[in-house]
Amino acid sequence: MTHASRFRTSNNISARKIDDKDIHFIRHGVTEMNVYLGRYDYDAADFIDPLMYDTRLTSEGEDMARKLNVKLHSLQPVPELLVASPLSRALRTADLAFEGIAVPREITPLAAERVWHASDIGRDPNQLAHEFDLWNFEELESVWWYSQSGHPQAVDEESPGSFHKRMEALREWLGRSVLLPSQQNFTRNFLQIFRHTTTKKIPHFPITVEVVKPLRNQVDYGQRPKPF
Repeated sequence: MTHASRFRTSNNISARKIDDKDIHFIRHGVTEMNVYLGRYDYDAADFIDPLMYDTRLTSEGEDMARKLNVKLHSLQPVPELLVASPLSRALRTADLAFEGIAVPREITPLAAERVWHASDIGRDPNQLAHEFDLWNFEELESVWWYSQSGHPQAVDEESPGSFHKRMEALREWLGRSVLLPSQQNFTRNFLQIFRHTTTKKIPHFPITVEVVKPLRNQVDYGQRPKPF
């Protein structure tokens, strides 16, 4: 059973309502795993997963998020909700980028990266709550990420079918103007659900805000893009 099928939502948002909303996707800052993947080809026969569980931002990645804060203070219209996956790279990016910005925060495992490597495996909610005290982890299960075996450190690659269902579930869940610090592969696949997207690049910062006008479309989730 995947975390998507177990996730409980507090409201019943129809897919139609999202058509009137803008969704701003913000890629997390550079992580330790990003640096590793820049040095080693993950498709190579001799690739070794460095087992960087719940990979963290590097100092460069943290600087990226801090610089983004200036731009986000002037974002209009003001977002109704800031949503992040419980992966530490998304939470840390959100905390730094949105420091001093009054916006309700909510986490959902539906927004987590597709599980490729140990870096996509999360941590226990109690550990996360100790480190990220602005977020509420009470509804998270102990193993909230995709895990076929249920073992907390098993790297069970998430199937295309499971990932597809999770993207559809997130589409149903999103019904407000939101900011979504997320992962590149996740963002790319989620955006492919829609026919029309526009991209606004924030000058001087290697973090992109995607403004989505959602129109449903079919997508092949079997393709394996580089998880960078």
